[in-house]
Amino acid sequence: DLVGTFLGHLYQLYKSEILGCLPNQVLDDMCATVHLSTPVRAGKIHRDRMTQLAKAAGFPHDGERYFIDTSRNEAECVMHLTVQDNMNNFRKLMQISMGKSALNLLFIDVGGSTTDIELIKQEMHSAGRSTQVLAMWPKENVQYMLGGSEVDRALFDYLVEEGCLIERFAEQCWNHGTGKTLFRKLKENNNENLRAGKAIVSLGAIRTACGDPDEEEMPPRKYKDSLITKQVFEERICHKYIESLTNALHDVLRDKVGEDELDGVFLTGAGSRLYFIHDLILGRYGSDPLRLTQIQQDESRLFDQYRDPATCCAEGAISGVM
Repeated sequence: DLVGTFLGHLYQLYKSEILGCLPNQVLDDMCATVHLSTPVRAGKIHRDRMTQLAKAAGFPHDGERYFIDTSRNEAECVMHLTVQDNMNNFRKLMQISMGKSALNLLFIDVGGSTTDIELIKQEMHSAGRSTQVLAMWPKENVQYMLGGSEVDRALFDYLVEEGCLIERFAEQCWNHGTGKTLFRKLKENNNENLRAGKAIVSLGAIRTACGDPDEEEMPPRKYKDSLITKQVFEERICHKYIESLTNALHDVLRDKVGEDELDGVFLTGAGSRLYFIHDLILGRYGSDPLRLTQIQQDESRLFDQYRDPATCCAEGAISGVM
């Protein structure tokens, strides 16, 4: 039901923002294909259901001029885009792996709410290429979904614990939605400063938005007394996130592929810009750091230099490469 509702909303945007901008003579002669990527774990029954929901939402599919394509899963989409945007590095990966009949590839998609991880074996043979899914995350009953919002909430909790915000007013702001946006922006706007070892010098509009609307009660501490430095950010705010993501990656690789046998990592999603995730993959964080030997010895095997990590699946779904 939620997917159907979302596709209905998407179709209304498609009508107003795309079709609504085209002249009638173009619409009369137009052929169009709508590409919808699917999770790696999705089978034919799921892809067919996605097509049905897209039709019900209004997207046309007549088999002549209008088509709905659900043939590519998200990992395939990212790989298509990677080949398009990182051709030199991908060729290098293929060349140095020529002696192998298959490549072990890890896809990490860090979204705003969840992180999806897929380990695949990309087989190469004379008839073409085939993909075998070896492991996926999240699994059932996972509570800590490792989306970027987990870091936003950790920032919130730190400031409440330190007395820089009054919990009941801050919680109201968070639940209203304004707070979630403000904390996400605080994280994003200070990402490069933290990477460079600089502190977050200002909370911006957070103190006002999360404060007493009547201005009668003030937080017991000023932010300058609990400044978020790089060390505080990593060791007090993001320690659970860092350990949980490291453990999830260990779990995906365990018993499937030795960490030293991984040939390439594809890092995508809006949350992947968080500075320490790149270094985490390179084994620089965590009490039990990753030991992805080939990637850590040759960083060109880590593909994360995308124009917009948040749109990788969408761009890869319409890529004609490979």
